[in-house]
Amino acid sequence: MHRLKSAVQVIEQTCSKAKDNVMELEQSENYDSLTKSILQASMASDSLLSHVSVWSSYHTSLDSGLVHDLTEQMTDTSKKTAGNVVKLLQGCENEIDSMVSESYKQLTHSIEFLAKITGELAIATETDIAIMNQNSDSTLEQICSSIKQAFLDGVDVFIDRTIQGGVKTANQCEARLNEMMEQKVARNDFCHSVLAKLHMVVLMVRVVLVKCQDIQVELASTFSNTSSDSIKPCSYYPKHYLRAHNMVTETGNLTESTTALFNACLCIPKGM
Repeated sequence: MHRLKSAVQVIEQTCSKAKDNVMELEQSENYDSLTKSILQASMASDSLLSHVSVWSSYHTSLDSGLVHDLTEQMTDTSKKTAGNVVKLLQGCENEIDSMVSESYKQLTHSIEFLAKITGELAIATETDIAIMNQNSDSTLEQICSSIKQAFLDGVDVFIDRTIQGGVKTANQCEARLNEMMEQKVARNDFCHSVLAKLHMVVLMVRVVLVKCQDIQVELASTFSNTSSDSIKPCSYYPKHYLRAHNMVTETGNLTESTTALFNACLCIPKGM
């Protein structure tokens, strides 16, 4: 994605300069750079389609509606991106300024949207992303900040989904407990005490999750609106991804443990 974005930026800028100076592209001082970028854009587009196809095939057997939807979005967006690359190159070849400008805008949007989908799909499938490994000697610094931030924006979307799922589970447990208390299901003081304490635990879990969600929204909003790499050191991105992974894991564990405790405690009034 980074190579593709870099290439189309050079193509758009070269075409724009040629237009402003009223000259043929072949006469432009950046013509050599233009031809290299055209080749790079074409190769990056083909590589993107290939990688998306391979990655998508890994998730076909997963029983997850969300993963299936994200995979479809990723595939569709990569195809649209490739189509816009073709339009950009056609506009450049035929010196159609409007086609170059429009396809460039669509490419910028689709590349960042694709990075966002990739981020959400990566955290949802617990995929090991090499460039997000703190011990990696990768080229993370070379990737533009907008793509890295878009990736993390997608990660944050999945964190929000996970927390919302936990809150929904807590609400369902609370509603069920309220219903049981109103129906006086508890047969003695002990059973009533168990349900009352379980009710308190469920409320506390929901409060914790809601607070986590508030903090997550604030963090996501703060960092998403900060685009300068000078403010965000390279180490920020893998640390953010690691924190996100831990947040998703612990939220899932808390939700599962609460559900297990809820089901276990419900057996007490029924069995006494």
